[in-house]
Amino acid sequence: RRAEGTAAVNPSTGTALGLRSGCRAQVSTTAGRAAVVVVLDPMVVTGVVEVTVAPGALGLGESATGRVSPLLDLCAAGAETSWRATPACLEEA
Repeated sequence: RRAEGTAAVNPSTGTALGLRSGCRAQVSTTAGRAAVVVVLDPMVVTGVVEVTVAPGALGLGESATGRVSPLLDLCAAGAETSWRATPACLEEA
């Protein structure tokens, strides 16, 4: 499992955005923005950003910071959206 605050993108998406694995970036939605670390993963669908909002691999129900991830606050939940799939932008910080 990826670390909390990680944004995984397909290598072709990373290249198109000028991002490399390990770089710091900002993910933003209509609800705000948050800092992430980019990981290139060929298993991620091209054009999609997968962010980790769950507790760390050794966590027992809470995040490494002891609170809900700020990334979850960026996810919309409305009639036509879901917190699982929220339109977002990713750019190098």
